[in-house]
Parts: sequence; structure tokens; C-alpha cells
Amino acid sequence: MSVEKMKMVTLIGPKDQIETAVERCVINREFHPEQAQSVIRSNYLRDFEYDGERAASGKFKGPVPFEVRNYYADLLAKVRNLAQKMHIKPEYRDFSLCNFSFEDTREYLNALSEKLEALEKERRRLLLEASDNEQALSQLQHIHDVDQDMARFTSMEYVKFRFGRFPREAYDVAYESLSQRGDMFFLETSVEKDFVYGLCFVLPSAEERADAFFSTLGFERIWLSSRVTGTSEKSLLSLSQTNEELRKRADEIARQISDISAAEKENLLLRYSYIRFMNETQEIVRFAAHSDEIFYLIGWVPESSYEDFRKNAESLPGFYCLPSDAEDVQTFEPPIKRKMSFLSRIFSPFLEMYGLPSYKEVDPGFFMALTYTVIFGIMYGDVGQGLCLLLAGLLVYKLKGAWMGRIVACLGLSSMLFGFFYGSVFGLENILPGFKVLESGNTLRILLAAVVFGVALLVFCMGINIVNGIRQKNIGKIFFSPNGVAGAVAYVSTIAGAAALAIFNVNLFSPLYVAALIVLPLLVVFFREPLTKLCEGEKHFMPHSIGSFIVEGFFEMFETLLSYASNTISFLRVGAYAISHASMMMVVFLLARTANGGHNILAVVIGNLFVMGLEGVLVCIQVLRLEFYEMFGRFYESGGRAFEPRFINYSE
Repeated sequence: MSVEKMKMVTLIGPKDQIETAVERCVINREFHPEQAQSVIRSNYLRDFEYDGERAASGKFKGPVPFEVRNYYADLLAKVRNLAQKMHIKPEYRDFSLCNFSFEDTREYLNALSEKLEALEKERRRLLLEASDNEQALSQLQHIHDVDQDMARFTSMEYVKFRFGRFPREAYDVAYESLSQRGDMFFLETSVEKDFVYGLCFVLPSAEERADAFFSTLGFERIWLSSRVTGTSEKSLLSLSQTNEELRKRADEIARQISDISAAEKENLLLRYSYIRFMNETQEIVRFAAHSDEIFYLIGWVPESSYEDFRKNAESLPGFYCLPSDAEDVQTFEPPIKRKMSFLSRIFSPFLEMYGLPSYKEVDPGFFMALTYTVIFGIMYGDVGQGLCLLLAGLLVYKLKGAWMGRIVACLGLSSMLFGFFYGSVFGLENILPGFKVLESGNTLRILLAAVVFGVALLVFCMGINIVNGIRQKNIGKIFFSPNGVAGAVAYVSTIAGAAALAIFNVNLFSPLYVAALIVLPLLVVFFREPLTKLCEGEKHFMPHSIGSFIVEGFFEMFETLLSYASNTISFLRVGAYAISHASMMMVVFLLARTANGGHNILAVVIGNLFVMGLEGVLVCIQVLRLEFYEMFGRFYESGGRAFEPRFINYSE
């Protein structure tokens, strides 16, 4: 339940070696860069004696950022586009022995791109021409019996020509009137199920009347392609042969592109890896600063990795490191590198919803993972349904890679284990022995156990808060806060007195007990601000307005006492959901009972599925609420930022 200790490291070397420093010491190494100029101006490096007024006037001569124009970004976009067109998945290739440069890489990519684009352009032209031919062939299918040169129809001077189709129903209705008109002639060429295709010849003087008449019948005009020449039969044969040749040529070009892709794959991946590396280098150079002769590259390194980092850096001529412990860097919060167990890694997405721990906080990842799993099992204990959740979670994780799948699998396992404790298998409680929730007296016992369990967790959370206060050297948090020593003493004393009175009929609430262990700690909490200032050595520790302080303190104390009570009572839901689960399954079996005393299997299955879906989701939400509100609210501030070293993922 901790984070790795960090060191802030200032890497210094010759100005013209900044790219070497990034390549050798930063990329793919445990180094989280910071903006060097911001760190320097925060007076982290005392030698520069930063003066804000001189900086504003432009007279400050300290280090300035590198002026970087990253030309590799455009190359990276181009090589990714090429890889996509060539159906090459980005992968890493060792380019260290290749003497690449920006210019020859750009020339290579441009030449390859132009070559592929020319081939692809020709392939598209051929396919477009073939598509036009297919359109013409489709038209000819409807006039294949016309043994005339089609060009004669389109070039007639004294007769207007139309080719198209009528809806079959409209044509059948209007056939008589159409055949009797003297100003037009319609020649059927193809009669099909839904349409009638044909050629229409109209006198020029009747063209507008004919078009209007055709429109009322739903006539769709089809413009004959210019590729249709000669008789329909000859055009069909000619276009079919032409199309076959066009398709062959297009397929040949596609094979050429595929061959080029296969031949250039390794070279392209080498160039891609080189460009990714150089692009990342240029991006990291932006973090550095420089004076006339030297550069400054500042960032965070895990304490466990510092010696390796220093040896690697100082092996380069003219390079050396200036380390500082995180505790000595007041103006910059160190990033967080969590030490995660297997279980806390699974539940990490839930923790990240709330926020990462700050550097001086206890990492609650394992605590959350363990308590979430256990509480879910208590609230939803069933061997059969837990097994279903376990299998469903594993299936989702294996097939989809979803992080939620692993969480559901853990919750299913916990549900199974507590199902054995309850002796419940798909709601059947007569198969296994166990603690039967609905039996006489057990309902009250599980509710009381839930409250005791909640009290233990809340006290533990107060303990974590005290540890956080010690780490942060915050006297008020340690001793005087509602979740510090004073608040814990008052809370535990109240709970202990109530428990002794209820269970053993022993009254611990004597005047001395109440005054020393409840009232006095609460007064300490009430006066926590002036007491904290007094302990920290501040001269003016008393509030400016006594009246305002008392009013504010009263309402804060009321809120504190209310939170103690509400948080404790909230844990009743742990037992209540266990009772609810048993009750819902009892209802399922009552509804599934048949007249002869048996049970309808289908109804039992549907009931189990309904309970699993409804109660599973509700319990997940309720446990998350207990974690975030009742427990995290007592000790966890979050607000940390992730440790992000610049490891390049070449598969992206």
C-alpha cells in the first residue's frame, strides 16, 4: 500500500548533445520529464538566482527552452498512412545499425508514396472504366433483341428518342391508350416482373406532351451510355471482352502493389521505427532548457533506478547528474509509480475513477480491492450464481480483453466462497450446511455483524489517515482532525460504551469516561485550527472573530457527529443485502412451485438470471459507494499524477 520513492534529477551536458541525452537517457527509460525552465524558475536550481522582475523586463539571462520544430511529425503521419495502405501492421525493428537521416528517409517515403499512388490511381481508373462498362452492359440486357445500330437512334434529327422503363402495373393499365397515340410509338424490348423496358420514338412537336404523359405513368428515362455502339448484340460482346481485360489489368496492378508491399515491408518498418524514435526525441527536447553552452534536462526517476540512470548518464563525456530527494522539492509534486499487487492491479480502474494517491499518501489500492471483494461476497453469497459470475467474467476478459471482466471474476469467486458459508446454491439452501440468513435470530445477527465490520473498517481508515498525516508532517491531520487521534478516540469510546451497555449490560458512560474520552477529544476537534497553528509555532493562532469561529465550529461539529453516525449505519446495508438476496431467491422458488409440489425448471432459471442481473449490479454500486464515501472520505485526498516515462509503443 505504498508508492515508489522518487528523486528529481537534473541532467546537465553540452548543449549540442541534447538529442544524445534524450536518446540515451530518457527514451525507453524510467525518467518522467518536467519542463526544465519552469523548475529552474521555481528556484529549484539556486545558482540561477531567478528574479521575477528581471525576467519580466527581459534582462533575465537564465536558461531558455530549445526552439524545436519537429519535422518528424509530418514524416510519422506519412509513414503511418503508407503502412495502412500497404496493409502493414506497425512493429518495432532495430534500426540502430542503419545510417538513416531525415532527408533520405523523406526521399524514400516520397518515392514509395508516389509509386504506390500512381499504381493505385491507374487501378482506380481501370475499375471506374469497368464500372461504366458494366452500367452499359446492364442497359443492353434490356434491349438485346434490337438488331439495329444504337447510334442511329441517338443521332436521329426528325424523331426524338427515349429509352427507359414503366412500372409494370402502370404500363398494363395504359397500354391501350399508349398504343393508340399517333404522335409517339413505344417498342417493348423487355417485359419483366416489375418493369417494362422499351424504346420510345416521339415527333419533335409532341415531345413536351409525351414527356408529361410518360411522367404520369411513372416512366424512368435511362440514358444510354456513349460506350453502346453498333447493334446491342455486338455491343454486349465488345463491352464484355473489354471489361474482362480491364479487370485483368486492375488485378495485375493490385498484385504489383501487393508485391511492392511485401518487398518493402522490412525497410518501411525500419524507417517507421526510426521516425517514431526521432519524433519522440524532438518532443522530449521541448522539455529541456539551455544556456549558451550547456543543456538542462530535469525529471523524476524512481529511487530504485537512480544509480543505473546516473551511471548510464555519466558514462557520456561531459554529462553529470544533480539529484534531489522528493521531500526537498517543495514546488513540484512528484509523479506516482504505484507498487501494485495482483489484486490491486485488477481493481486499479475503480481507484483511478476516484483519483490517484498523492505522493505522500498511502496507496489504498490493495485495501480497496480486498474490502470490495469481501463486502461483495458477504452481500451476494451464492455458490451457483457466484460460479456463473466467475465464468462470465473470465469469458468477457478472454474474448474482449475488458478490465471489468477480471473484476467480475474476482467478485464471482468471493460470492462462491461466501455461498459455501451461507450454504446457498442457486438459492437452494437445503443442499449445503451453513449460516442460513433467514432462520430465526440470524437476521439480527448478520445486521449486528455488518455494523461491527463497518466500525472496524472505519477505525482502520482513521488509522490510515493518521499515517498519511505522519507522512505529510501535518500535525492537524494526525492529532486534531475528525479522522485523527482525537476523532478516533471519541468514536471508539462511544462505540465501545454503547456495545458494553447493549451486550454486557455494563454502563461505561461515567462522568469521567464521558469527559475524558468523548467530550475532551471532541473539543480538541472543535479547536483543531488554533491548536494546529499553535503546535506549528504560529504567533497569531487565535481566530480573528470568536463569534464566527464558534458558529462555524458548531456546524462543522454537527456535520462530524452526523457523519460518524451515518457512516456507521450505512454498513447495515451489507447485512441487508445478504438478507435481500436470500429473500428474493425464496420468492423465486415460491413463484416457480408447481401444483404437485415440484418446481418449474424454466421459471427457476429465469428467476436466477433476473436476480443475478438486478442484484449483481445493485450490489456492485452499493459496495462502490461504501468504498468511495464511507471509507475513502475519511483518509483519501487523491490528486496524484501518474509516473509517465517515455516508453515508445511501436505497435500504435
